[in-house]
Amino acid sequence: MKHSIIMSLLAALAFVVIGSAVGEASQSDINTAILGKLDFQAPDSPADRAYLGLANNPVFRIADLKGKFVLVELFSMYCPICQAEAPVVNNVFKLLNDKPELASVVRMLGIGVGNTPFEVEVYRKKYQVPFPLAPDDKMAFRQAYPEEIRTPTFILVKIDERGEASVLFRRVGGLKDPELYIDAIVKAMDGR
Repeated sequence: MKHSIIMSLLAALAFVVIGSAVGEASQSDINTAILGKLDFQAPDSPADRAYLGLANNPVFRIADLKGKFVLVELFSMYCPICQAEAPVVNNVFKLLNDKPELASVVRMLGIGVGNTPFEVEVYRKKYQVPFPLAPDDKMAFRQAYPEEIRTPTFILVKIDERGEASVLFRRVGGLKDPELYIDAIVKAMDGR
């Protein structure tokens, strides 16, 4: 009896933790018709361009990216939560790449909302960010996301065969547990 109560409490806690780790996004939250068509400055690094599957164009769109799914982190160099969570987010990238079944279909991209290329580069170096970052100094993302953009925000985008982008979920705030977040990504990809 005591064992079943403990197991029930643990299951409820897991539900709450996973549920709080993933906020569902609706069409009213993020305009997906616009999201896939927003222009961002392409990374300078040839390795970042190769990872994202980009040609040598100076700009790109999320729908242009190589992966079937794109995990977008909206961050700001000035965001204390982004700074504190940078090692956790870097670990999410590592965990995604450590799983071949995810590494082949998921790309990760950071977008520095309101940040210039210089600010994004400072952030990358200071926090040793291993995944591509793009500046959004003109606040292009605001066109697809009419609410106040809070950082960090994580958005899982699915790109279909036609190059159309759809949002599977979004999460506002820190991640805390990278393993639980990877599990949430997999569930969202599977439609659960």
